[in-house]
This record gives sequence, C-alpha cells and structure tokens, in this order.
Amino acid sequence: MMNILLIAALPLMVTARVHHRHHRELGTHHRHHIHNGRPNILFLIADEMDGRVLDDSNPQFKPPMPNLRKLATEGAHFPVAYASSPQCVPSRTSMMSGLHNSRMQVWDNFLGIANIDGKTGALDSHCVQALGQEVCEELSKSQYTNGTWIDVLAESGYNVNLYGKMHVGAGLDRYNGSIQEFPFTGKKASSKAAMEWSRATGITPIQSAPGLVAPDNVKAPALPEDYAAIDACTTLLNAGLFTNTKMPQFLYCSIIVPHPPYRTNSTYLSRVPEGSLGNLSIPNWRDKSTVHPSDEYTSKVKHMWDVDQTNKSVVDHFRRVYFSMCNEADALLGRVIDALENGGGRSNTYIMYVSDHGEHATENRQVGKNSMLEASSRVPFIITGPGIQPRTVQQLASLHDIYPTILDIAQATPRISSTDMAGESLLPVALHGKNRTRDFIVSE
Repeated sequence: MMNILLIAALPLMVTARVHHRHHRELGTHHRHHIHNGRPNILFLIADEMDGRVLDDSNPQFKPPMPNLRKLATEGAHFPVAYASSPQCVPSRTSMMSGLHNSRMQVWDNFLGIANIDGKTGALDSHCVQALGQEVCEELSKSQYTNGTWIDVLAESGYNVNLYGKMHVGAGLDRYNGSIQEFPFTGKKASSKAAMEWSRATGITPIQSAPGLVAPDNVKAPALPEDYAAIDACTTLLNAGLFTNTKMPQFLYCSIIVPHPPYRTNSTYLSRVPEGSLGNLSIPNWRDKSTVHPSDEYTSKVKHMWDVDQTNKSVVDHFRRVYFSMCNEADALLGRVIDALENGGGRSNTYIMYVSDHGEHATENRQVGKNSMLEASSRVPFIITGPGIQPRTVQQLASLHDIYPTILDIAQATPRISSTDMAGESLLPVALHGKNRTRDFIVSE
C-alpha cells in the first residue's frame, strides 16, 4: 500500500517530493555473510521500462519477456520498486551517488555530477566543455557528492567495465569500456531544455489529437548503441571475463530500449498481437478537471492532453509497440545472461536488473515519464546470486537502495554516512527475507 505524505513544488519546476510508505512491521537489520571471496557483479539496466510489466499482482499488460521473467524466478524480485526520480539523469545520478536529488541539485537531463570521484578540482570533461571550468567548480561544490558506487568498487579492487547508456557525468567515461549519453548540454539550442527551464511560465502548445507515430517495420528497432553495448558485453562474458581468479569483476551493461523512439518490427510485435491488450487497450483516462496541475502541464507540453480524441486503434497500436520494445529489451539482456552462462562464473556472480524509470504509454494522458504516477515511477528490480533463494519481496524498494546494496555485495565501505544515505542495503532482504529498516522510500 502506498500513501503520499508530501507534495512540495520546487522553485521554477513543477517537481514533487513524494514519500511512498508501505505498512509492514519493521525487522532488525543484522550483519550477514555473503559468498566466500569477493563475488563478480553483473549490472543490467534498461531505460524507461514500466516495472509493472513484471509485477504479476498488478493489472498492467504483461509482455512475454521470458528472459527477465526467468531471472525474477531465480532470485529476489522486488515488484514494488520506484525510481528515485522519474527522469533519466536525476534518477541515474541519485542511484549512482546514493544521495537524494535535492542534495545534489540535479533536477533535469541537462546537469549531472560535476566532479570526478568526489575530488575537489577534478571535473567531468563534458561539464567543463559545456559550461566552463568556473561554473563546473561551483556546481561541484554545491552537489556534496563523494564519487559513485562504481568509483568505490574500483577503489576496493574490482576490475570495472562499462558499456551502454550512462547519463550521469562524474567522469565515468575514464573506465574501461564505452559509455554513451552525457548530461551536460551547455548553451546548445534545445527546445526540450527550454520547456523544462520555463515551466513556471505555464506556457503550453496549442492542443490537438496526437498522432502517436510508432513504426512497426524497422529492421533493427533499438538504437545502434544498444546493439554495440550488448555485443561488447557478450564478447567479454563469452571469453570468460567472470572466470578471472585474480580480481573480482564488475560489468555494467546498459540499453536504451524501451526508451523512445517508439518503433518495433514483426519479430517483437508478433508477441503482442492485435487484441491481446484486452481492456488495457485504451487507458482509463481521468477526467481533465481532476488532473494535478503538474501532470496537466506535462501532458500539454507533450501534446497529449487530447489523446482521448485520437482513434482508438492508433492508441492500441502505439501501446502494443511500446510493449514490443519491452520484448526487444528482454531479448537483448537475455543474450548477456546467456553469455554469462556460456563463459562461466555464474555461481560466483550477483546479477542486478533495474530500469531508471517507467513509461506512461498514453496512460494519464502522457507518454514518456516525468511524473510521480505509477506508470512513470515504477521500475523493475531483481537481484540474483550466491545464497539468494527465489522469492518475491512485497516490500518497497528504490533505486536509492542500489548504492548500499552493491557495496554490501562487494564487501566495500560506502563513502557517505548512514545519515546521508538515501537508501539501504536490500541484501539482507534478498538473502534472508528480512524486513527493510525503513518503511518508506523517497522520490523527487
């Protein structure tokens, strides 16, 4: 059960701070022991996957997604998980730093973590290139970050390889691999940035029924970066990366799909055939007079306010394309899991799978994310590995919990205090079925 305790509008932005509270008796957190030696860690992350597609207790449509469903049955599945912020960069930076967005002052996709490894004067090169040395130094001082959990893993002896979308900053492109998406856009013209930075004006476009263009005949519908990232990850794993006995391995494999562009092909669309959505074909849109002003504004700037005037067959097709994109994400990530099995090392490997936020797919008169509503803020969250028995955990989870959980798995010491830590380790929950210490999570 979720109660909203507080909604506070932030200056110049229609952004909410929301507490999700889950009513459960609290347990005691005990220190525990994990696998002898330091385990390998495989971190899988998709972009914009609605966590409800893997939550069998939720009425959301369920694409087949056999690989992720199998993964969920092999470890601890947290179906009631939320993004730390329902937008790419704020979500990913808070996840990586272990801090609340309000602590870091990261609210949109145009500013990330400015410093490198928490060091004064060491600045992300993309920040400097976009904003200049002086601005990045001031930004760094205001963010209170002390590196990311990737930096802590490297410092503690892990061999780090990173592939795919990152969207964080923090100089993480200095590690082995190839990451894409850097949050600092600087002074480049951007209509999206203009909209996000001028929300307080309330100016919105003239509305009409959206076209919802979603091609279904694209030969390779995911972006080229996704195929490149998956190829790189599978190559390393097939070659036995996780059988290295000299040092523990960390591999980050990130894909953009099912993030837009909304497009698919017959291979994936055939798994969501016409008529398969049933009564979920057309969302049950709320009366416009009851929509929160923040969501009304967001809907209008996305040209979605009058989606109820769009032909129903077009809406159904658009939604089926999105769920087909979830199928492609499953197929790509399944290749990585298969490569781990083939190359060896699975028995000493923890796998974590999440998404950075969800997707409306026309629910709530919106597409994309940018809302505290369930479609936008729910994320998948799975942990498998040594000692974790298959279980579905109906406790709250958050992307904030990744920082302490990853470092708990790695037996590494966090760099931030328990007071500043936005989340808590879910390893005791995954290993022993314990209750988490906090009965709430925070999303901003």
